[in-house]
Amino acid sequence: MTSLTDRQLIDELQRRIDQRSQAYEELEQLNRTLRQVNRKLIEAERLKTNFLSNARNEIINPLTAILSLSESLSANENLPAEEIRRRAALIYQEAVHLDFQWHNIFASAEIEAGDVAIEFYDFDIMQAVKDITAKFKKIAADRNVRFVYDGFSPDKLIIRSDPQKLQLILENLIMNAVQYTYHGTEVNIALTHKEEMVSIAVTDHGSGIDSADHERIFDRFSRINPAVATPGQGHGLGLPLTKYYLELLGGEIKLHSQRDHGSTFIIRIPDRTHTTDSSGSATHGEDFLFDQSELF
Repeated sequence: MTSLTDRQLIDELQRRIDQRSQAYEELEQLNRTLRQVNRKLIEAERLKTNFLSNARNEIINPLTAILSLSESLSANENLPAEEIRRRAALIYQEAVHLDFQWHNIFASAEIEAGDVAIEFYDFDIMQAVKDITAKFKKIAADRNVRFVYDGFSPDKLIIRSDPQKLQLILENLIMNAVQYTYHGTEVNIALTHKEEMVSIAVTDHGSGIDSADHERIFDRFSRINPAVATPGQGHGLGLPLTKYYLELLGGEIKLHSQRDHGSTFIIRIPDRTHTTDSSGSATHGEDFLFDQSELF
């Protein structure tokens, strides 16, 4: 048997030390990864719990109000006509809010399931905007907020896009503006149509958004500046959903805002009137609600 030299023994010892050091480093890296995954799992569970809690409140609160007001109307046969109208208006307002929240939740679930269809139709975009503001008129009036239009005319403006998705996009932007603008101010809606692109700007006159938060507001479940937000409003799906739908339609959204100077959200979408684009669909899930890919 050939004996090993001192040099060979040292080299072999160093090789084994290096192997163990590498194995230790790999184990440490694996532990770090596992700790990171565990933190993200905890955060995902927290987000899921908060979302479900907020979504439940957004459904139960208006539903409870509707049931209570409806019962009060049916139980009191001698109510004055003015009081009947007041309670009926409150029922309508709560129903509008419930309908708005349902649409956001259902749309998010469809994205998660990969069941999103794009359907292009010709429709009047100016009338679509005015239908939405009419829907939110009572909510705005309760805050003494009025809508101001720019770029609108008595004539129709027919464009081709997905009216259902564009409606939900605009509902989110306009509802946010109504909720965040200061009492007694305006929500400005400006529309332009140029070179087969439609641009709609929705401006509120509220507390504004810090530049550091401009990207974060498009993250799922994010609600910034809770001290100035309308209490109990929203579950953090509206703006992420808006951005997703706009990208699906080939559009984009931009934000111009600074603290104490209000916010302007500008969306741009292509008018496909002169194209041959057909309807389509998304056939795979997008992990819109709870993104499992973020764990790794």
